[in-house]
Amino acid sequence: MEKFENYHRPERHHTHGPGAKWIEKPVVGFGCPYGDRKAKSPRYTLCHRGYDLEVSQDVSVWQVGIYPTRPDLPILRRCEVYSQNPDDAVVEAKRRVDDVLR
Repeated sequence: MEKFENYHRPERHHTHGPGAKWIEKPVVGFGCPYGDRKAKSPRYTLCHRGYDLEVSQDVSVWQVGIYPTRPDLPILRRCEVYSQNPDDAVVEAKRRVDDVLR
């Protein structure tokens, strides 16, 4: 009866999910479910007629901030533009700058 001494092995009957080793491994192609979920925000700056146009992406919308680079330039009343498309946001920001300088 010695061969049946230790017949119960709990590691063979693990029913509580995949375990800690699965959590530590990165899942290629799908991302780890417990990993960092912050969206990377692309950010760049354009220059238009003496104004800096700072383009950045939030979660679902693009934002363009309009800032004068010289003190003699007028400050816009509404200095931020929001749009679903980055190109549309930049075009609208440039239009606002052109309207102020006319």
